[in-house]
Amino acid sequence: MKLKKLFYFLIISILLSSCVDYEEVTLSEIKSIKLLELGSSGLTIESELKLNNPNSYSIKVTESKFDVYIKNNKIGVASIASPLELSKSSDDYHLVKLITTFEENQTNTLPGILAMSALGGGKIDVKLDGFIEGKAMFIKKRIEIVHEEKVPLDILK
Repeated sequence: MKLKKLFYFLIISILLSSCVDYEEVTLSEIKSIKLLELGSSGLTIESELKLNNPNSYSIKVTESKFDVYIKNNKIGVASIASPLELSKSSDDYHLVKLITTFEENQTNTLPGILAMSALGGGKIDVKLDGFIEGKAMFIKKRIEIVHEEKVPLDILK
């Protein structure tokens, strides 16, 4: 009897999950980048990202991984370190903390980043290339993200 109930539950779950319409979440703007910490192995960045969730349900970000480029130079790999949930039918800015680790051959970019942060107030070319994985109800979806633009860089604080 329990096996029969489990079977019906699985069939209903599969049918309901196929009825869920999913529209792609998009990154439309990187409003700012602030360097919080800078070390020999990586950096911590705080950034305002404008994310659009056109779906009728909220999405919780469970994983992310981006190659980060500044002025067309890859500085390392980043992931979102702060909890992030996108409200349903939203197009909002989210303050997120990104932890970036330098790749072995990229530690020479550290002086360049220090020079850019010392200048402050200017805009730098930033590119993110990777993915965000989100979960809604019990369904996970991975979204590829490639976004580049000129972004204001705040001085180390």
